[in-house]
Amino acid sequence: MNAALEEFRRTKNEKTLRVAEFLVNYAEAHAVLLRTNTHRLLLHHGGKPPPGPGYEYFNTRKLPCSFNTATVWRVYKHAAEKLGGRAVNLSDFKRVWQRFLPQISSEEPVDLCFWCHHLAQLPDDMRGDALLTHLDLMNAEKSLYQETNARCGRTCEESRLSLAPSFPASRNITMSYSFDFAQQLHYPSEPQQPGPLYFLIPRKCLLFGVCCGGMPKQVSYLIDEGMMTAPWEPTTHQINYLHHFFLNYGVGETRVDLCTSEENKNHGLLEYFAWRTMHGLHQQVELHFRPAGHDASGPDALFGLVKQAFRRTRVQTLADIAGVVRDSTPQKQLNIPQLVGEEDGTILVEAYNWHERLCRYFRVFPHFDRYRHFSFDARRPGVVTAKAHCHAEPFEFQLLCSPDVQPPAGGFSVQDPPGLSVCRQRYLFEKVREFCSEEAKDITCPPPVTWAYPPVGRCAHDVRRDTLWRTKPH
Repeated sequence: MNAALEEFRRTKNEKTLRVAEFLVNYAEAHAVLLRTNTHRLLLHHGGKPPPGPGYEYFNTRKLPCSFNTATVWRVYKHAAEKLGGRAVNLSDFKRVWQRFLPQISSEEPVDLCFWCHHLAQLPDDMRGDALLTHLDLMNAEKSLYQETNARCGRTCEESRLSLAPSFPASRNITMSYSFDFAQQLHYPSEPQQPGPLYFLIPRKCLLFGVCCGGMPKQVSYLIDEGMMTAPWEPTTHQINYLHHFFLNYGVGETRVDLCTSEENKNHGLLEYFAWRTMHGLHQQVELHFRPAGHDASGPDALFGLVKQAFRRTRVQTLADIAGVVRDSTPQKQLNIPQLVGEEDGTILVEAYNWHERLCRYFRVFPHFDRYRHFSFDARRPGVVTAKAHCHAEPFEFQLLCSPDVQPPAGGFSVQDPPGLSVCRQRYLFEKVREFCSEEAKDITCPPPVTWAYPPVGRCAHDVRRDTLWRTKPH
């Protein structure tokens, strides 16, 4: 930073120097420490700035994504006018920023680690040791994740495994998986998007991915909005798709290591994996929740490839989205599409209300938010071993209300999808249908099953799902 200011003093006038001083001070006050290579530089050099050219890189400042150039310029202009000075215009402000202070920039919108964000607000003399301790711990957990994937990769190569239906716990191997949701896609969609479509709400498709760390390949579940339960319950959907994955794409492993973001943390997953181990579907299960900002895993990369392919492809139906997922890696076929259901209501992945059926047999895990690592063993039904982090002391807890009473292995009732409400059907038919191709109009935006008007207070784009998909006209 000081070197940049010295260059200003040699080459620029006082007004430009004031811009540089403002940017440096503003970054010092508002910069957020994110998951960047700066962390690795800190760890490598014992918490001190590295010597030589790396010093400028170490001084990289990342402003929150809401602090764009125009926003910072307005703050600068207001401050300059308040002091009685004259502010430079926006174009000159951008030019000074980009030429002399490129190490200050706005970060792209990402999930922040709470502790990284919290430690960034501490004074410099208090931040160093706490930050290094936190990053050491995150690096240790990341190393464990990478080592597990490497071992599973060797297993897959030696055994020539593939994602296909296998009998549960039929191979004495360990396999790692990671799973997560992605942002929803809207269709119809065009590479050259018609302007009016930006102001409408096209049909929605949500993505849920389960990635095998040993291959690596991912099954991407495509969830049409008519297949989403009402109200939306991510827990139920996670368990349904994981259960379908193990039935239809599992490799028959006896031990499974699962990793996901801490945002997906819920009691339902504990109940489900306790149920799987006590009925012999897996002998051991390790479940890891990585904190936001440190949870980069397989699904993120493959979802990114899907998004890139989606932007340059004409998409009219769910089948087109499945084609985009498949063609996102045309040579290696790393992305496998799996439709949850079709637009006409045909069910391809059955849904069960797991939590409602299992919660009567299990207790709530105490202080659930304090722990991130959970393990289950078939030799100890219902017992979960939890750790706050990979080096912490384990804590054991019996999830079953009564160890002698276990939930049944089957008999779960299938849930019918709610389908699109009449209001949503009418909205798609009246507003979005004209943007569909002729062959896709009756698939993506068909005529509504009834023209009954909604109750008072409802609007055409209301997507509350209180009407069954197969509602018949009166």
